[in-house]
Amino acid sequence: EYKKVEIVGNPSLSRLQYFVVGVENNTDHPISGEIWLDELRLSGVKKEQGTAVRLKSEFNLSDFNKSSISYSKQDADFHILQERIGTNTTTENLIFTNNMQLGSLFPQKFGISFPLNMTYNMQNNAPKFFPGTDIRTNGATPDSIIVKSSTVSFNGKISKQIKSENPFVKYTIDNLSASFNASNQNKSNEIMKSVDTQRLTTNLDYNLRFPSDNYVEAFKWMAKVPFIGEELSKTKFFYTPSTFGSSIRVNRNLTEKFSRQTNELVEDFSLGLERRFTVNYKIFDNTQLNYTKNIRSDMSEYREEVLSKLKVGSLTNLNETFNYTFGPQWISWFKPNFTYNANYTWNQPLNSVIDAANLNLVKNTAINLSISPTDIIETFYTPLS
Repeated sequence: EYKKVEIVGNPSLSRLQYFVVGVENNTDHPISGEIWLDELRLSGVKKEQGTAVRLKSEFNLSDFNKSSISYSKQDADFHILQERIGTNTTTENLIFTNNMQLGSLFPQKFGISFPLNMTYNMQNNAPKFFPGTDIRTNGATPDSIIVKSSTVSFNGKISKQIKSENPFVKYTIDNLSASFNASNQNKSNEIMKSVDTQRLTTNLDYNLRFPSDNYVEAFKWMAKVPFIGEELSKTKFFYTPSTFGSSIRVNRNLTEKFSRQTNELVEDFSLGLERRFTVNYKIFDNTQLNYTKNIRSDMSEYREEVLSKLKVGSLTNLNETFNYTFGPQWISWFKPNFTYNANYTWNQPLNSVIDAANLNLVKNTAINLSISPTDIIETFYTPLS
């Protein structure tokens, strides 16, 4: 006699781990006998074919423009020979890249380099079954369970590759470079209706490298001093730093999240300014100075007024590093080396509960001495060969 069968929850054969079979005695006296349980088979199994498609194309316009596009799609039932079943998810990918050399539009004598890159990346994952069940979507997958992602990004950098003979241009424009990186990403899944992320980073850099022959031999007059005079007279005094660098970076991030459950828009915005200064100075052949300073500011509160009021925001982080190395080699048998390092950090995030800053100062001094007894003996006595 058949009885009523009800479905409890969301059953799925993919989650089935074992069967439990039992016999209940609903009489008042014991019973005995044999029970035969034949093997269980799954009938009506659907054997479906899976397909996969992959396309790729490239297009070049001399050295000015290079483009490529690739598309791939893999059905939920597709699998390679090493796999028994498919992923049960239809995946679709589209990637388009484009590179333009805008520097070629300028006269070649200017030596301007300006690559501009663009990338578009789209990916969709559509499940074959509704989540947590074995109910098929039958090719009409609703947007609420499709995992979607699309990203558009642009980046470029302009700089000069050929140095000018004009002194003013040589030490100003020739050492400047500007770059940017912008991206817009849209995502959605069964939890989030939409997650939109916008990122923008801009850089302005100035890097100056001084000629390596900017020196004078200031101690030539000491050539006749005993022991150290000959080596000391060869010491070079550099009257310009080795390198000088400065950069400004602006980071802008905006994320807007819209949940399917609460239907509330959550916004996360940040706007930061980073400044960096670097000086490397080789005073003598044996003396080196390095100084670096990094400054970070938070400009989120001036979201719409940064350009109009030229605000730099509130200082949140300051870091300074100083390194000094002195290693004279005036005497062949005695080679000392002195180093001094200092690092200072100041940090105070705007979201800090306590109105106080974290300060940290680390200093390190080291002295290394190297003495060669063989060279000492050879200074006063040289054996006959």
